[in-house]
Amino acid sequence: DDRYLFLEALLSARERFSVSWVGCSIVDNTEQPPSVLVGQLREHLSAVWHAADGGDVLTQITVRHPLQAFSPQYFHNASPQARLFTFGAEWRSPEAQQNAAAAHQPDTLEPLKRDEPLSFAELKAFLEHPVREFFRQRLQVRYEEGEILADQETFVADGLDNWVLHNTLIQAARKPLQMGSDPWGVCETELARMQRSGALAFGGAGRLQVERARELLRPMLDDYRQQLGAWPQVLDESLELRHECAGTPGVSGWLHGLRGNEQGGLLRMEMQATQLTSGRAQQWRDEKLVGYWVEHLAANSMGLPLTTLVLSPAGTARLEPLEARQAAAWLNVVLQAWVEGMRRPLPIKAEFARPVLTAAPPGGVNPDDASAWQELLTSEKLISQVSACYDASWNQPGRRDALYEARAYPDFDALFADGELVKWALALYGPMFIALRAKEAE
Repeated sequence: DDRYLFLEALLSARERFSVSWVGCSIVDNTEQPPSVLVGQLREHLSAVWHAADGGDVLTQITVRHPLQAFSPQYFHNASPQARLFTFGAEWRSPEAQQNAAAAHQPDTLEPLKRDEPLSFAELKAFLEHPVREFFRQRLQVRYEEGEILADQETFVADGLDNWVLHNTLIQAARKPLQMGSDPWGVCETELARMQRSGALAFGGAGRLQVERARELLRPMLDDYRQQLGAWPQVLDESLELRHECAGTPGVSGWLHGLRGNEQGGLLRMEMQATQLTSGRAQQWRDEKLVGYWVEHLAANSMGLPLTTLVLSPAGTARLEPLEARQAAAWLNVVLQAWVEGMRRPLPIKAEFARPVLTAAPPGGVNPDDASAWQELLTSEKLISQVSACYDASWNQPGRRDALYEARAYPDFDALFADGELVKWALALYGPMFIALRAKEAE
């Protein structure tokens, strides 16, 4: 058997016996154990043998090789006794070593070369979570596992079940609303279909789920119908949006289903199942609006007087038209941040917008003002709010993005170091934060 063959190979050795195995995962570099036979051999050596200096014998006989054959670790020691060495002459030449050292940049990568402009979906994903998109877009690394389908009947609806229900009803109601008819007949048909298919919770829980959906969606659908009356003109053609910024790929895409009014204004109106506010205070969930914000900036940067209206079961967001020059400047900041975010993972994500911006002074803080900037970074309110957001949404077990976050910034000190998180929060999300709350301030 395997044990006998392994022992035979060991006894056949005359000068040395070498064993190798893949000691680290190719996905996330976590340590991988050797096979059972090699593990038993190592345990035996550790228990019976001792190093001459009293140290651990396994440490002295185990060599950990770097990932690449051209790693600088192979050139640190050129003596015959070196444990790490290479026979590759091209790697050992002085010219190759100098070129490798010059090209090696541990902190940042070279700018990502891209010929085509970014899509709105790519820029939206970056604004939501720059760290995740650095791994996905630049390194082509994805940590998500395949979806596991539920194999048991639903007795109590969770958040995802409710989202599916709301989204199904919204999609069913959209066409009747645009035709000027009552959407609830179609919605009731969809509810009956979902009940028969087992998509809703069982028994009384399912009835409560349906009643709650009716309660949340009815005001939203009524508001949608009122807005259709206020913006009666339907634009049959889609609008192409394109924005260029020096040193960046730019961004381009299309807007569909726009409406207009007699004053020449344009409206983009969307319904979504994701709630835009949370908590008893009904605070805005800024991270759920960054995609609409990017498209809003692109349209207004071209001089289009676009109003964006996003309706949800909890909260309706309204973004008013912007001056073209200002919209272009804000969009340039986002595109320039994307360029930097493809060189290294930026220590920020959209959930940190509210904790930072509610702790900052109303007029903001200029990072070049050293005293004011340091006062903000050391303020108790800022540290408390950012720390609470970190505990709730960063590197938490069970969250899909936690693997990306743990690789880039494994703890709060690493994430908050040098105040870069605050700088990016103000630059990337500050304009949207103010524009979203402008009507409330009035």
